[in-house]
Amino acid sequence: AKRAIIGAYAETDTEYYGDLHHKWVLMMTIGSCCDGVLDAVQGTCFAPLLLNWLGASIGRDCCLFYGAVLEFDLLTVGDFASTGEGCDVTCHTVENMVVKFAPVVIGAGCSMRAESVCMPGATMEPCSVLISGSQVLKGETVAAGEGLASARRPGTGLR
Repeated sequence: AKRAIIGAYAETDTEYYGDLHHKWVLMMTIGSCCDGVLDAVQGTCFAPLLLNWLGASIGRDCCLFYGAVLEFDLLTVGDFASTGEGCDVTCHTVENMVVKFAPVVIGAGCSMRAESVCMPGATMEPCSVLISGSQVLKGETVAAGEGLASARRPGTGLR
């Protein structure tokens, strides 16, 4: 259904009640019928297979749990990466009545602990870590081999 209605998601901005927004809402509605399957395969070898089939780019030997994933074509997860329970890797935001689609990139060997968020347009370079409840904001990058704590100091950026 996604391929027939949307095709492939691409990085773009679209007006909130525009044509793409209506197609996106339709896909979320249709997709909710498959939530049980997505939930059932979390943490198994079938999660990467299913997400790849839906359009994501998932590397080998990944362990994926997730709280939210919708725009599969914009999600990239490198080899040996892991996402914890309740992680948010959705590839959209809604700002001032504009839906913004942007890629989420989780590099090889990265670890997103439970309830962490990698915002659309954010990047985790290889072997970086988000501890539980932390967040990478759009346009930001967690440097290779570094971690991000849940408490950010204003004006200091990412560690």
